[in-house]
Amino acid sequence: MGSSTIVPIRLGSLQEENVSHEEDQVSAPPRAPAAITEVLRLLHDLMNGKRFTAPEAAQRYRYQEPAVRRHLRAIQGVFREVVADKAGRALTYRFVWPRDKAAAPTAVLALELARAALISLRGSALDGELASLVEDHLRRTPDTARWGGDLGRMFFSRTRVIRSLGVDADVVDRIAACILERRQVACEYEHFGGKVDKVRLEPWTLVPSEEGLFCFARCADSDQAAHVDTRRLYKVARMRKVRKSQEVFAYPPADAYDPAQVFRHCFGIFLPEEGAQPERVELRFDPRWQAWLRHDRLHETQEGPAPTPDGKLQVTLTVYLTLDLARWLRGVGREVEVVAPPALRAWVRDEQRPPPI
Repeated sequence: MGSSTIVPIRLGSLQEENVSHEEDQVSAPPRAPAAITEVLRLLHDLMNGKRFTAPEAAQRYRYQEPAVRRHLRAIQGVFREVVADKAGRALTYRFVWPRDKAAAPTAVLALELARAALISLRGSALDGELASLVEDHLRRTPDTARWGGDLGRMFFSRTRVIRSLGVDADVVDRIAACILERRQVACEYEHFGGKVDKVRLEPWTLVPSEEGLFCFARCADSDQAAHVDTRRLYKVARMRKVRKSQEVFAYPPADAYDPAQVFRHCFGIFLPEEGAQPERVELRFDPRWQAWLRHDRLHETQEGPAPTPDGKLQVTLTVYLTLDLARWLRGVGREVEVVAPPALRAWVRDEQRPPPI
C-alpha cells in the first residue's frame, strides 16, 4: 500500500461476516458501524506495531473470537501488508510497512551474520526477532530463492563457549526485558567458588563473549554487603530463579556509563578488581609470529610489532592484568616472553596466585 493509495473497504462484505456477540452462530447482522469500529481498531493497532493471534485479540478487546477471525481475514483481503506468521497451530498477525524499494540482499546477509555472531542468544525472543527480520527481508528481496535454507551454513559462528550449561532462553529474555523497562532483576547468583548470594541488580548491558553470556549491572542489594552499589559482571549461566522486580531504576546517561570505555583496557571479558588501573604490558614474540602479529591485533591498544636487536618482535599493550590475559600468554608458551610488568611475568610463570574472578 503506497503512501498515496486509497484502498476501498467493502462494507457489505463486513456486514455479511458479522456474527452475534452472544453466541457463535449466524444471526441477524448487527449494525454496520459496530463491525467497522471493531475492524478499524484491529487495523489501527496492527499498524502501530502490535502483534496478536485471534484468541489474544478477542481477549484484549473483549470481542467474540469468531468475529475477530472474520475481521482479520477481511483485513488481510484488503491490506496485503498484514501478514500471518504460523507458529504451531496459531497464526500471529502483524503489519509490515512497505518500503520504497525491495530490501537489498546485503541486509539479509548482515542480519544472518548477526544471528551467527550472537549464537549465545539462540532460542531467546531476541534471536526470534532477528530470525523474523531475516524472513521478512527474504520475502521482499528478489533473487534470494537460490539461497534456500543454506543461510545457516553460509554464516556460522564457532566460539569456545556456544552456550553455557543451564542457560535458559527465558532468562535471557527476562533480563533483556528488564534492561528495556528499567526494572531491577532479582535472582540468586552462584559465584566462581560456589557461594550463592541473593542479589538485586540494575541490569545495564548484555555482553556476549567467548567466555559465555554476561550481564553488566549495578548491584542494588546483595548478601555480600561489600558488593552493594558496585558495578559488576554477572555470568548469566550462574543466575538462578531470575525474576523481574517491581523496583525501577534510571538508566545511566552516556557520559556516566559507556560499555566501550568499561571494557576498553580489558584483554577479554574479565574485569579487574575494584580500583585497579591498566598497566603497560611489554611482550617479546618468537620471529615466526611475524605474519600473525602483522595481520591480527592482540588488543585495540597494541603498539608494534617492532623488531628487537635479538631478532624478536616487541608488542606493547595497555591493559588490566586479568586471568584471561595470563591464560592466553601461558597458552603461547615459550614463544612469548613477558618483559613487563614483573607481576604479570611472575603470574605467567606460576610464581604467584591469580586474583579471584
